Order: sequence, then C-alpha cells, then structure tokens
Amino acid sequence: MAGIGIVPVAIVAALFHAQWSVLEGIAILLVATFGIRGLALWIGSRA
Repeated sequence: MAGIGIVPVAIVAALFHAQWSVLEGIAILLVATFGIRGLALWIGSRA
C-alpha cells in the first residue's frame, strides 16, 4: 500500500466497514479542499 496515500485508503476502509458518515465526511472535506484551492488560484490569477 506504500505510495497510494492515506485518503484513498480511508475511503476504501470506510466502504468495507459500511461507515457511511465517515465516508460522507471524507467526501465533504475533499470537495472543500479542492474548492478552496481552486478559489485561491482563481483569486490569485485576478491580482
């Protein structure tokens, strides 16, 4: 599993153990992370 990353491993673990609230939290945080990163790039390109 070396080199895969902790987030994909956490997603697979949540799926295997049917922990839907954990999976939902991971998904929300992923969207927030890339959304904020995209917003920062967009604001930076305008300056």
